[in-house]
Amino acid sequence: MRTEIKKICHLLSLISDPTRMLILCSLMNGEKTSKELEGITQTTIGNVSQHLQMLYRAKILSKKRIGVPVYYFISDKRISDLIKILKINFCQKK
Repeated sequence: MRTEIKKICHLLSLISDPTRMLILCSLMNGEKTSKELEGITQTTIGNVSQHLQMLYRAKILSKKRIGVPVYYFISDKRISDLIKILKINFCQKK
């Protein structure tokens, strides 16, 4: 049980950063390049790249190259499900 709780806490700490959460919410609408995410997050490409690499190393995101650009997408269905629940409960106007 302790091991699972540590994994959950690590995952929550990864997605609790506002920029990473914005990236994940944006990727719920489909795959995007780091350049597209730079515009959405309104931060530098270097900062976006660091956040993408953290999520990629944690196996939350995957990437694919189509020509020159690299597209990122959520590869962990558990994360997609979690983001859906968070959006329903916190992002919809009541």
